[in-house]
Amino acid sequence: MLRANFRFLTKHFGCIKGLTQDRLAHVIGVSFQTINLIVNGKRAVTADVALRLARYFKMTPQFWLNMQNAVDLHQAAAALESRTG
Repeated sequence: MLRANFRFLTKHFGCIKGLTQDRLAHVIGVSFQTINLIVNGKRAVTADVALRLARYFKMTPQFWLNMQNAVDLHQAAAALESRTG
């Protein structure tokens, strides 16, 4: 999830070149594991993380939560399609 957001931000804002997961975790005050799990699609962006990311990137928390909702909807649609064919 966050990986897609990183690509989006790099493409449209160029604001994260050279930003590592470890550095991002440190500057927003969460663990490396939290960021790593989000980036690798194994954990969702929570309201708390959305607030922290929004503050750091000077964006809204809704941006991050909307991106998470888009991922969730995509995954749910794919699961439904595989069950119903």
